[in-house]
Amino acid sequence: MKPALAAMSVMACAIGGAAFASPPEEPKVTFKAGGNYAVSEAFLMEMDCVHDRMTPRMWDDYGAVLVLNGDNPASKIAAAEALDDCATEYLWSPAESLLADQMAQNSAIWDFQNLDLSAIKIAPENLETAWGSLSADDRRHFVDADWNTDAPFVARIDTVLRANGVRNNAEVLETARIALGAFTYMAITRDKWVQRYR
Repeated sequence: MKPALAAMSVMACAIGGAAFASPPEEPKVTFKAGGNYAVSEAFLMEMDCVHDRMTPRMWDDYGAVLVLNGDNPASKIAAAEALDDCATEYLWSPAESLLADQMAQNSAIWDFQNLDLSAIKIAPENLETAWGSLSADDRRHFVDADWNTDAPFVARIDTVLRANGVRNNAEVLETARIALGAFTYMAITRDKWVQRYR
């Protein structure tokens, strides 16, 4: 699929000699100065399609996280079915399907960890604010496989988490760090998704 940056061409239908044109479609991504961009509701719906469709099929058994570990065949099937449904609807290429799947899996981790954190009154906004205050290097470090064994890095992350309302408890902090790791992958995947529209 080649995404359209510009609005679709106007379609006109002559009725009694008058032409009625449909309104132009809103661009899915609008690029701005400084590398910034804004995305439309249609963009978000497409990017989140797999996650939104697999979650209702998986949530009862917490498959949203189990599917990542390969421990729940039913959940793996649900995720695969959701991916196939969305790829058919949006005409994704294999590369686009891979991006959408990565977004869905990390969104599921984010949801799952935040479900646990919400039980002790820690909101997703706390983690989003914490993530936004991290340096670019620390955000990128979440992509490295060994980030959770990097003691100085973990200490910096925990300091930021505590400053943003996360309880000073080892298990709670670990849950929050895992959520931030998923959020990092979500941000990276979203940026790759956006670049399709350049």
